[in-house]
Amino acid sequence: MNISRAIINSLICAASLFAQQHASADPIPRKPDLIISEVNASRGLRLNNGTHMVPVTFKVTNRGNLDAGAFYVQATYRRPSLGEDTWVSLKTSGRDVLIRSLRAGETRTVRAIVAGMRPETNPSTVTIHADSCIGSEFMPDFCNVDERNEGNNSTLKVVYVE
Repeated sequence: MNISRAIINSLICAASLFAQQHASADPIPRKPDLIISEVNASRGLRLNNGTHMVPVTFKVTNRGNLDAGAFYVQATYRRPSLGEDTWVSLKTSGRDVLIRSLRAGETRTVRAIVAGMRPETNPSTVTIHADSCIGSEFMPDFCNVDERNEGNNSTLKVVYVE
């Protein structure tokens, strides 16, 4: 009986110590975490004004542990001669891509058109950005959604235009 009581007391002490050590650890912050994935693009078409439009489909997911409020999804493409990305139009049904809310763990599939590209090379690259601040006078650390990880909001896709 004494051996059993000693074992039980040891287990209680170990459990108490474990709980104290882990109670002081910082908990995971309750924030959304937006990502873009599974970007697919159809072959783009050249318009009469010399620009191109490319139909795209992609997924927007909130990997965080808190719901996200409204945010925009926008696009850039790489212009090699400038050595930088250029913002282009990303529209669905003629409107900017606005996600009004995204619950924690939720994924949405978006079908849109990237328009206004003037690619200098074929293929070109298009990057889709969640929670974009395009048009903001000052670029804040985050745009509309304060996320756990602001560095994983974009995904690049190689596209072909005719």
